[in-house]
Amino acid sequence: MPQSDLDTSRSSAQSEPAYLRSVFGANLRELSKSAPSIAQLCRDLRINRTQYNRYLSGEAFPRPDVLHQICTFFKVDARILLEPLADISNGDVTYTGGGSRIRAAIEEAGIAQVDAKKLVPGAYVMMRRSATDPEYLVVSLVSVRQEPDGSMQMFGVLTRTLAERVGLPTSIRERRMNGVFFQHPGGFSFLAIVRNMPIWDMGFLENAFMGNPNLFYGYSIVTQRFVAGGRLIEPVAFKRVGSTMRDMMAVRHVIGYTHISKMSQPVQQIFSKSDVTPT
Repeated sequence: MPQSDLDTSRSSAQSEPAYLRSVFGANLRELSKSAPSIAQLCRDLRINRTQYNRYLSGEAFPRPDVLHQICTFFKVDARILLEPLADISNGDVTYTGGGSRIRAAIEEAGIAQVDAKKLVPGAYVMMRRSATDPEYLVVSLVSVRQEPDGSMQMFGVLTRTLAERVGLPTSIRERRMNGVFFQHPGGFSFLAIVRNMPIWDMGFLENAFMGNPNLFYGYSIVTQRFVAGGRLIEPVAFKRVGSTMRDMMAVRHVIGYTHISKMSQPVQQIFSKSDVTPT
């Protein structure tokens, strides 16, 4: 990769957490509608009005203690960092299947009933090796949740860095990614679809890399080659993030287009040992 491209990738990776601020800001604006006024709300929260306006606009992100204070006040949880408020409230990310025969086969096999003790609902870092540079990973923060019917859903946002590199829309709304997991004896398969785009990411993850129950690894295939020489099949891994807001904020530095050397040692082992022939 040319040096200029590397510099651009590093710069974009550093700005990637902007989508977190944007999602949080949009949710905060929606929550704030219930208050008599923003001025009164700021007094109740004991937050400076100017600073609160920066949160609302997505220009700034609160410290962990202030974030906890806001969530406690509105009686919401840390998912407001990841998911639009409407999704959290209504649970509109549902798996509908591709046809009656497919749905019947899935129900008969029982693979839609994912064991939440093995794939624990919560926040995860999704890592896929770059199709153009094997030393870099495309890293996204995703939310995994179990629906009342037992299915396990995934919500995330395609990284802005990747969207820019392959010429896709960069607005958060257009980068939204919905997915579903299926359980198998040795692990989980998944299907993820990017909003309004004919892009599917299908893969399989094996349980517990090196005995770590919070780290899953395998391979995925995407349905579109965006650049000449780009690979369709690449190693992929999911790593569970702690449940606290501080835990999620701590992974901000790896979100985006990230060099493998910046990842934890187990993650480096996954991607250094993986050998995939370009397809």
